[in-house]
Amino acid sequence: MKAPRLLLAAVLVTALLPTACFREEGDIPGVQGPGSETVGLKGVARTPEGAPVAHGKVVVRPASWFRDTSEKAAANGPGSETALANDGSYRIAPLPVDSYSVEIRGDNGQSALVFVRAQAGLAKAPDAVLKPVGGLTGTIRRGRASQGSVFLRIGGLDRLLYLAPDSTRFKFADLPAGRYVLQALSGDPALGTVQLRDVDVRSGESGDGGELVLDAFGSEDYAAWPRSRAVVMRISPLGANLAVGIADVPVLVRLDATTFPFDSAAAGGSDLRFADAAGRHLAFEIARWDAKAKDALIWVHVDSLRAGDDSQSISLLWGKAAAPGMGAGASVFPAAQGWRGAWHFDAMPQGLRWADASSAKNPLAGATADAASLHGSPLGGCAQFDGLTGLLSSTDSVRAPQTFTLSMWFLATGPGKLIGFEDSYLGRNTGPYDRHVWIDPDGSVHFGVYIADPPEGRGEFERLAVSKPGYADGAWHHMIATQDPVAGMALFLDGEAAAKNADAPHAEDISGFWILGGGTLRQWAPALQANTHLNGCVDDATVSDVARGADWIRFAHANQAPGSEVVSLRVP
Repeated sequence: MKAPRLLLAAVLVTALLPTACFREEGDIPGVQGPGSETVGLKGVARTPEGAPVAHGKVVVRPASWFRDTSEKAAANGPGSETALANDGSYRIAPLPVDSYSVEIRGDNGQSALVFVRAQAGLAKAPDAVLKPVGGLTGTIRRGRASQGSVFLRIGGLDRLLYLAPDSTRFKFADLPAGRYVLQALSGDPALGTVQLRDVDVRSGESGDGGELVLDAFGSEDYAAWPRSRAVVMRISPLGANLAVGIADVPVLVRLDATTFPFDSAAAGGSDLRFADAAGRHLAFEIARWDAKAKDALIWVHVDSLRAGDDSQSISLLWGKAAAPGMGAGASVFPAAQGWRGAWHFDAMPQGLRWADASSAKNPLAGATADAASLHGSPLGGCAQFDGLTGLLSSTDSVRAPQTFTLSMWFLATGPGKLIGFEDSYLGRNTGPYDRHVWIDPDGSVHFGVYIADPPEGRGEFERLAVSKPGYADGAWHHMIATQDPVAGMALFLDGEAAAKNADAPHAEDISGFWILGGGTLRQWAPALQANTHLNGCVDDATVSDVARGADWIRFAHANQAPGSEVVSLRVP
């Protein structure tokens, strides 16, 4: 297959999930931020067979760090280093509150890379499975004003390549398997940067990064965009009613005939751009664009929202001729901010697969789930289940997170399973399964987690948080379930706390697949023994390895709910 041609509107591209510079919660009034508290990390390195890796080196760096291009720059940059213990474990403390990349290199030449956010106590990183290293190759094509030298580097890793002015090919070797966004930095400091899509590095293989086109332009100058409108956020008690500031927020912007002149925009909305109040470019994704129906849904990544402040706004710009399309879901739902899946269901499935908009790129597959009307939910389209055999499963096996948030909109006319995690993609296994949410016959929503090591004296392993009845009423509802080893389980419905269970420490450590619309329950739900399949629809399902707070959840619902005016365009 021919490698993709990656066009840069600048002389910089980025490589590895954590490419965005993080705006920490400390920038928001009332929320703890980096440097004001020290925390730590711990984790375990294993072989693919599960055995501990007894010898090796562990290097921890901020996930947003890039190696300096100076020859005098310290090789490891700002970070900490330690060795693996005989049982494969490691521990590094103290560290500032931040998101980190953890690179582990075994004595046998194998390696692994994991990401973790350290924000309280001793954070547990995902288990690192050491595998043979891979590589990344590609070509550079320079524009007329970009004929000089080029540096290539990778976020969160000590990797730097220098390409002379006459060099056209690059090669990174010795990379842990993972998803990267390559950063190309021109020798001309006047040229700006832009973030692009991800490329994959597979264990034992040298992947093709495609062609990086370095043209004559720096960062896009939004002054060249002739048309703009303010997008206003209502955060006060009359709007989303936030008690504290929130960070890393995917904000939904709706466009229709009353708020936006579709006839003046380019096909597919390719000329759209977004900027914050300071003029900084904002990542965005066009999830739906229907110029004929004058209907669009756009997700915009906003660094932070202040509590109680209705003066906050961002700018929507459009109208520049021949502007290339720049929207990408991976930049709005990046792994560096905890996203592990984002399924919009706003377009018909391709080859029986529903696309994952997040940088995890883990699509859902299932032949018996139908596409409902693409206007069938509060967020456009939805996946419809028949209540008999239909379900969807993520296609790539992943390790289940200990800290997580599950989110979706659902419409149900009876009982059934909304989402869960199982060690089989078939959804009818006899192995481990938990982290699931289902609806009982009385319409109550149940959130269940299987505890690996119950406290002494507590023999049961199942933990539940159960809402009041009545949610299988044929109406759309917003569900968010969170699990944190310290705070326990919490279930939110339509933006409000519905149930909680503080007695829920670490969940079972398993690998497997996310299942939607059905799956295994057995002893969890005796009333659903004969059939767990959902009769209804789900939309905009997401998974992240961060336990979102109550105000973040309140804003998500208020922003996405039908008829919401929490986020609106200021029309002249």
